[in-house]
Amino acid sequence: MNMPYKTPVFVSTLFLGAALFYLIGGLAMAAAYAILWIDKIIFGMLGPIRYLGVEFTTIGTIILGIAYGAIPAFLFSIIVIPLLHSSKYVFLPLPQPEWPFFIPHPNNIVDAIGALCAGILWAVGIKELLILTAIVVIIKDAGYGISEKMMFGKPIDYFSAVMYLIFNALLAFQFGPAILSMAA
Repeated sequence: MNMPYKTPVFVSTLFLGAALFYLIGGLAMAAAYAILWIDKIIFGMLGPIRYLGVEFTTIGTIILGIAYGAIPAFLFSIIVIPLLHSSKYVFLPLPQPEWPFFIPHPNNIVDAIGALCAGILWAVGIKELLILTAIVVIIKDAGYGISEKMMFGKPIDYFSAVMYLIFNALLAFQFGPAILSMAA
C-alpha cells in the first residue's frame, strides 16, 4: 500500500476500533480504546509533551479497571496497548523501534498493571477518583522507574513522575464526574 493511502486507513482504526469495542463492551470500553489510541499514537509521537506529564493512558486504564474489573482491564491493556504502539510504526513513516513489534514493552506491562491496580482499588472500596488516580500513578511511576533502571540502565526521572501525577490529578479533578458516570 502506498504511503498516501496508509495514513487515512490508519486514522480510520480510531473510529473502527472504537465502534468494535462499543459493540463488545459498551461506552466505557470504546472510550478507553479511543483514549489509548490518542495517547499511544498522537501523543506517542510528541516526545517533549511526555516529559511535561501529558499522558492519557492512566485515565484510559482506570476507566477499564472501574468498568470491567481488574483482570479484564489488565488483559485489555496488555493486548491493545502494544498493538496500538506497534501499529503506528507499520502505518506511519517513523523510524523503527528497537523493541519488537506486538510484544509488550516493560512500560506496556506497567500500564497494564496500572489497570489491574485500578480495578482492585475500586473493588476494595476506593471510590474517590482523585485518590484512586494518585495511587495508580504512584504505582506506575515506581514501575516505570524500575523498568527503565533495570532494563535500560536509565536514571529515575523524578521530574516526569511528578508531572504525571499532577497532570492525571488535574484530569481526575476536572473530569471526575464524567469519567465515573461513564465507567461506573
